[in-house]
Amino acid sequence: CREMGEWLAKDERNVVAVHCKAGKGRTGVIVACFLIYSGVIYDDKSAPADLARTALLTFLERRGQGVKYPSQQRTCVYFAEVVCNWIRRHRVVGVHEGGGGAADAADEASGDGGAAGPLRVRVRSMSDGAGAAVDAS
Repeated sequence: CREMGEWLAKDERNVVAVHCKAGKGRTGVIVACFLIYSGVIYDDKSAPADLARTALLTFLERRGQGVKYPSQQRTCVYFAEVVCNWIRRHRVVGVHEGGGGAADAADEASGDGGAAGPLRVRVRSMSDGAGAAVDAS
């Protein structure tokens, strides 16, 4: 997720293509986790399971098909728990406008301040229907 975020933050024209055989399960897990990590889906008052559910629904709405296997859905919950625990452990109280999550929390904890500005992420289906593209704008 960190490398995806760094790549997207370098230039607003940069795109990350996430692909698997059908473009639903593994693709959805990675995209949902990135939405949480980047702060697009993050609320410090929400439980990790709610964050994961919102991220997975966001992918489903944009992609038209979603993550259907419970084990893959649980992976998103586990990832959200890691992100929430990291933020609490580092006592990050605020995040930058338009962002949130571990990406901005790491910048704030390190004193970097998120110089690249807020990250807005757009998820769209790829033309072959078997993946998703993530870009920042």
